[in-house]
Amino acid sequence: MSIRCLVITVLLLAPCALRSEEAITLQSGESQTLLLELYTSQGCSSCPPAEKWMGGLVDDRRLWREIIPVAFHVDYWDWIGWKDPFASAEYTKRQRAYGKIKHVESIYTPCFIANGREWRAWFTLHRKLPTASVLAGNLSAQIINRQVSARYSRPSGKLMLNVALLGIGHKTKVTRGENAGRELKHDFSVLGWSTHPSTNAMWSIELPRPQHQKAKRYAVAIWISQPQSGVPIQATGGWLPGYRLPIDS
Repeated sequence: MSIRCLVITVLLLAPCALRSEEAITLQSGESQTLLLELYTSQGCSSCPPAEKWMGGLVDDRRLWREIIPVAFHVDYWDWIGWKDPFASAEYTKRQRAYGKIKHVESIYTPCFIANGREWRAWFTLHRKLPTASVLAGNLSAQIINRQVSARYSRPSGKLMLNVALLGIGHKTKVTRGENAGRELKHDFSVLGWSTHPSTNAMWSIELPRPQHQKAKRYAVAIWISQPQSGVPIQATGGWLPGYRLPIDS
């Protein structure tokens, strides 16, 4: 498997969302990286164990090199008494899109999707993640302040770049609904997600604006997907040292 790397380069820049002296470079390598999506909700009593398991990836040696975890909070459980502050109708729409192309059997939580395919092994005693042996091409990105410059080494017509701002170490005291009375901890929660088309596999964009949620740490997940199905092709990600919520978020 090719070696992934995260390089931090010192630059002198004007202050913004990242520390003024930092730039971050991400590289996927040629082998396909696993994008592991979790569809979850604070209103679902079955979700905390799944989120706890995903949180264990924070200290996994494969994090950012072989596995890019993202947790999308859906909004279709909000009606049962508790409105999930991380939930978005857009995240629900993304999960339903997988259902339309038959990549998931049904729409439910907790639902794991590994590289665009339903991964039900989490519900068994053998939770070995799928591995990919395909050479997917290199996805690279440089982040300076809020600006993201990305390039994919295999242009093939129209492609979508996905950028997700992630929060790690969130805690929420739930007072109503199925998890009433519990304090829930969340890692890799999507605080903002944006998609950007391109026909030359090059992008110059901004980090998505986050929800008003403070986290202990922040990270970013970036992946290339097919424009119609949304199925991931290649992914990269890493920590955002020094990130703070924009004042006007």
